[in-house]
Amino acid sequence: MRSKLYRDFFKSQHFVFSYTSLNHSCDENAAQESFHASLKKEKLYQMKLYTFEDAYKAIFDYIEGFYNPLRVHSSLGYLSPIELENLIQN
Repeated sequence: MRSKLYRDFFKSQHFVFSYTSLNHSCDENAAQESFHASLKKEKLYQMKLYTFEDAYKAIFDYIEGFYNPLRVHSSLGYLSPIELENLIQN
């Protein structure tokens, strides 16, 4: 993930680099680590993925069909991300 080709692609897309230290622990980015754990346990480990397209669809369906609109989060007062966003906007 630190190759020149990778970095050049990120720069061309105006992405911001974010790295943990080389000997990092999972608590350096706890929120993202928690999301990845939920994605794997609640979706990916429940099915067989044979192609990139299978994985892409499964991840998209999980995020857009469940995680953001329906899954409640204790850190958000037991609201889903979309419920919290709607509450803040109104």
